[in-house]
Amino acid sequence: MTSRSDPLFEPNSPAGRRSGSGRAHWLVLAAAIPVLHLAVVRPWLLAWGATPEEVAGPLPGDEMVPDPLMQTTRAIDIEASRAEVWPWLAQMGYGRAGWYSYDPLEKIAGAGEFAEVRSADRILPQFQDLRVGDLLPVAPDVGWFTAASVDPHRCLALRATMNPLTGKAIATTEPMSEPWFDASWVFLLQEPVAGMTRLVVRFRARYGPRWNVAPLALAVLDPAHFLMERKMLRGIKERAEKTRRAGWMGGRNEFSPSHSQPERGRTADPSPRSTSRASVE
Repeated sequence: MTSRSDPLFEPNSPAGRRSGSGRAHWLVLAAAIPVLHLAVVRPWLLAWGATPEEVAGPLPGDEMVPDPLMQTTRAIDIEASRAEVWPWLAQMGYGRAGWYSYDPLEKIAGAGEFAEVRSADRILPQFQDLRVGDLLPVAPDVGWFTAASVDPHRCLALRATMNPLTGKAIATTEPMSEPWFDASWVFLLQEPVAGMTRLVVRFRARYGPRWNVAPLALAVLDPAHFLMERKMLRGIKERAEKTRRAGWMGGRNEFSPSHSQPERGRTADPSPRSTSRASVE
């Protein structure tokens, strides 16, 4: 047993002063970590790749989730045209082309069943005719994203409402007896220079009750969404640039976006199917 005469218990002794100083340093460090995260790390996570103007400015689809409690805006430059990038967005989803992210983690989370064993590395023509109201499942027997707006080569807006604790889709948000999470996920394609795409992605969400869902959103969803979405953006970039280098847009390829084939038995619609109410030019 340590004696009360031990120098560590004597605040004025050299050993006691060193011990007290060490504890003070650890307390300061422990207090600084969350402050550093909120002031520096989290803003970087929420706006990875995006400019301050992109983060602050409005995007098509913002009206789906007004006054969000959570918003991320991320972006990436892709050396391919909007027409070359769009097919990779149109075919996303569980049981479809995947999410172009960390496939092993997707499989652990139950969202890793893909049409081609892993996230597709080629355009899948059977998933190119995306229309408003189509479902992009997240995982089996869980929730899904609904295509709320489809403006080919320009903007894709997805919407999902689910229980964040179970992942089950729910029909409404308020009033709600169970925890709810209402989100929009918008992919905006801009072409500032011919043959170059700026892909800006915004995720907005409201949830409730706040005391129940907020800790989950901050501690789990924030970092997990950043990890998976950043990999997804890089995956889309890698695939679009690779297919462009391989001459996929040679003009004679039947799966070229500008020469997409209608499904068997369906007549191609010559008119655009955009439902976006905001300009995305």
